[in-house]
Amino acid sequence: MRYLLNAGDDLVPLAQEVEHAKEYLNIQRIRYGDDILQADFQIDARAADVLVPPLSIQTFVENTVKYAVSFDSKTLIKVTAAQTMSTEGEFLQLVISDNGPGYPPAILQAVADEHQIDLSEHHIGINNVIARLDLLYNHTYHLKLENLKNGGACTTLELPIQRAVKGENRDESAAGR
Repeated sequence: MRYLLNAGDDLVPLAQEVEHAKEYLNIQRIRYGDDILQADFQIDARAADVLVPPLSIQTFVENTVKYAVSFDSKTLIKVTAAQTMSTEGEFLQLVISDNGPGYPPAILQAVADEHQIDLSEHHIGINNVIARLDLLYNHTYHLKLENLKNGGACTTLELPIQRAVKGENRDESAAGR
């Protein structure tokens, strides 16, 4: 609850966002059981203090739980985070994948074409993440939704590296963008 009350912050440390996603999954494991819902987090320790929009990981994890988890088979959610370099600069690469049925083709096409999903598709969370990313990063981020060859959905999000300046609070560091 406390994390959700702070969700109005523009950016939070990756470690805090990851912890929130883990707590969400712990609650869902009570519902589904450890034999049905499993998670694997591989977070580069150097990226723990990189600032990310709140609920950016949790939204995609929640979509997996909503659309991929069933009592018929095991669902594995994998979240990785690592720093990467490109010609555009240094980025934080977040990858959230699962072994579920994958994204519907209409969602994949909508995000690839215009970055907005028709709200009749009931994917308001993804639209909210995209809208926040557009505002916070002025289109300097990369978002890719795809289906994996062996089944499952994969979300790749690359964000320009931003870190809180020591001695400042998050509001002051975020205002310096």
